[in-house]
Amino acid sequence: CYYGKRCYQVGSEAVRHKVVNCHHLICTNQNGIIKFVHTKWGCNYRNRCYKVGSEVVTYGVKHCNFLKCTDQNGTIKFKHSRSGCQLPHTKRCIDCNSTYQTSCVNYSCLRDKRTAKAKLNTIHTGCFYRKRCYQVGSKVVKHNVNNCQFVKCTNKNGTIKFRHVTWGCYNVESCYPLGSEVARHDVQRCDFLKCTDQNGTIEFRHSRWGCQLPQEKKCLDHNSTYKTSCENYTCLWDSHTAKMKLHKTFTGCYYDKRCYQVGSEVAKHNVNNCHYLKCTNQNSVIKFRQSRSGCIYEKRCYQVGSEVVRLNPIHCQFLKCIDQNGTIKLIPSRLGCYHRNRCYAVGSLIRTIERHLCHLKKCTVEDGTRKVKHYEWECLYKGQCFKLKDRIEIESYCATMTCLNGLEERRKFRYMPNPLPAQFILLEHKCKDMNGNCVPKDSKFSVIRDGKRHDNCSCTVVEDRYSSHALKTQGFKLEVLHSSKFVYVRKDSHKHPLQRPYDGPYLVLDKSDKFFTVDIKGRPETISIDRLKAAFVTQVTTAGDTDRPPEPPSAEPQANSPPQPFLPTSSPPMDNLVTKTRSGRSIRLPSRFR
Repeated sequence: CYYGKRCYQVGSEAVRHKVVNCHHLICTNQNGIIKFVHTKWGCNYRNRCYKVGSEVVTYGVKHCNFLKCTDQNGTIKFKHSRSGCQLPHTKRCIDCNSTYQTSCVNYSCLRDKRTAKAKLNTIHTGCFYRKRCYQVGSKVVKHNVNNCQFVKCTNKNGTIKFRHVTWGCYNVESCYPLGSEVARHDVQRCDFLKCTDQNGTIEFRHSRWGCQLPQEKKCLDHNSTYKTSCENYTCLWDSHTAKMKLHKTFTGCYYDKRCYQVGSEVAKHNVNNCHYLKCTNQNSVIKFRQSRSGCIYEKRCYQVGSEVVRLNPIHCQFLKCIDQNGTIKLIPSRLGCYHRNRCYAVGSLIRTIERHLCHLKKCTVEDGTRKVKHYEWECLYKGQCFKLKDRIEIESYCATMTCLNGLEERRKFRYMPNPLPAQFILLEHKCKDMNGNCVPKDSKFSVIRDGKRHDNCSCTVVEDRYSSHALKTQGFKLEVLHSSKFVYVRKDSHKHPLQRPYDGPYLVLDKSDKFFTVDIKGRPETISIDRLKAAFVTQVTTAGDTDRPPEPPSAEPQANSPPQPFLPTSSPPMDNLVTKTRSGRSIRLPSRFR
């Protein structure tokens, strides 16, 4: 549908305005005929259509009216509904018997009985000044051309307004009350101005002279002192010039925009060397004087005799600052070990924390090469390192711990789990009484258990599970395995095709109930007996002994004979037909296994 130079789609609405009223049209399609069809009427007000029953507000000079869109006998138009009050400075209409509150004014709309019109009543609750509301009791400064006044918002007899309190003097956008002083600054001097009232004229007048502080907008009064980090300023009267004069006395030395107190030193850098300057006071003259010279290295000054470290990615070097015939320079003094961005002298110990241990290393020299090698393990407790065989007291647990080598202790106490090269082991344990005090062994004390007090309790310390009593009952021993000098070691890792399940034979260095110490490629290894298998080997014959039959292997070699190389045989020899199993039973082997 086309209306007002605009096309409307089927189903959309359009508004047709008339002089008094308006009506809504909808674009419809009836039997192929597309046209606007009337839907509902409305009231026209300022080219806007309002439906029947809606209200519109019209504003006058001091009042406003509510117009309502009505339909009377087919005549649709706005009719006067009721009157209201228009708020000042705003286009807002409030109904009769209603109230509108702002920060400073309360408005109420009431109907006047004489004129039968709505009338706006105003009740002030604060004071207005420069588009801002001030509550009762607040003070405001009003500025004039030469002076200013302090006013206060007061409520007298229901009248709330600003009332004069006192006069003041205006200076640099600030108001100063009568009797106050302001400093006026000049190039070399300053004076104090006082706010006075003479014959009704309120203004600043000259009071006295002062001294202007350098580089600061501050005026110093007569016979007063101002202290800084390096100077003391005193304002005194000069009788020759009849003016105030500022006297400056130094208390420190200035260098590079910084103040240093008497006795402090500063390093002054040159091209090749540096000098130490000391702030001294000689005959009341405070200034820097040269004290000693030094060597400059990486923008830092080092005095004669001190050492400097030069770091390299592989090694490090110590440089010493010396004085040769008046020439101050750095020369190489000694070499060191480079470790974690630090240089250590040869023979010095390096302590580092690695996981749960303290690792003590030492800088050594081997074949002219400086290396950091392992020196000793230490125990770690609460960030502090303890040497081996050191004891500590833990009061919270009433226990005494000692630092021991866990690998060596495991050989004594086989049931110690996860041994470390240095770990704390319980040495002594005490009991704790009801007061939290530690009680020694075989002593009487009192405790509280389950809310009850128990007296004459005895402190009995249970032996630690790592003690030697845990090994009194020995396990089963395989006699063939424990009597052999060579063993095979089972390979538990992933095996390739056609790979032997056992490696060896290897020489046995030490034996115990559950573990063997085996020499594997020149390195001792502690292995459980569950992975071991006895190896029956024969002695290798020489060229002169080829005619003799090989000797049977003996259970124990000769005491004085040196160890000879061995090779495994194709089948283990048996002296008899009876042998023992792992459980200790004697059995007779079948003929195919003989």
